Amino acid sequence: SFRETIEIHGIDKMGVFINVLTIITTEFNINLSSIHIQSEDGTFGGTLDLFVYDKQELEDLFTALKKIPELTSVQRIETNI
Repeated sequence: SFRETIEIHGIDKMGVFINVLTIITTEFNINLSSIHIQSEDGTFGGTLDLFVYDKQELEDLFTALKKIPELTSVQRIETNI
């Protein structure tokens, strides 16, 4: 596996970040090395460092995360492939 950093932004609603973490850790069984999230004025944003198997796994993760209605953006900010 290799480390990737993703950036997420969304509407700060109760439980939304739990949904993000559940998808990453339970559905995809991906390990996280760090999380940095800030919330302000009803929105949140931050970065997550995680270990993915390959580019396809990362793309599949993005597809799953983008199904969370409260997320407004999900993007890769560091490329190690």
